[in-house]
Amino acid sequence: MSNIREVDALVHVVRCYENSSNIPLEDIEVIDLELIVSDLESIEKRIRAIEKQTRNTSTQIKTEAEILKKIKEGMENGQPARNAGLLPDEIKIIKSMGLLTLKPVIYCANIAESDIGKDKEKLPFIRDIKQYAQREKSEALTVCAKIEEEISQLESEDKELRQYHLVHL
Repeated sequence: MSNIREVDALVHVVRCYENSSNIPLEDIEVIDLELIVSDLESIEKRIRAIEKQTRNTSTQIKTEAEILKKIKEGMENGQPARNAGLLPDEIKIIKSMGLLTLKPVIYCANIAESDIGKDKEKLPFIRDIKQYAQREKSEALTVCAKIEEEISQLESEDKELRQYHLVHL
């Protein structure tokens, strides 16, 4: 997880095929829980370190501890740090911790080629992911990774033509 902590945002690609055995929202929730557990460990470690600093009574350290306890409380109820209602100044104080659940997330629904051009609001997986993203104050988009892979392997002239046709569908 340490490499992920250095990124500015997370893109969570979710399989959304009608014939798939996975349930997209369950996949999202499992990953979100793993990120929360990882952040919770970091927060608890930092709170313990602050509490050991009995001589350090600086306002900044006290404020940091209060913010972390607020986030911890939300995480213990399954809420990511980005939904803790932090003010911009509070985020600045804890930003250096690289909390994964504080980072913005884009949920990317990877759809089947047969679903391209369909009304995405009528595809239940897509609708569910968009609603989930809204609750999480995140964004959602769709992509067909299979076609993107095929495009990446085309010669540059063919690639431009294929992308033009996809955009104008």
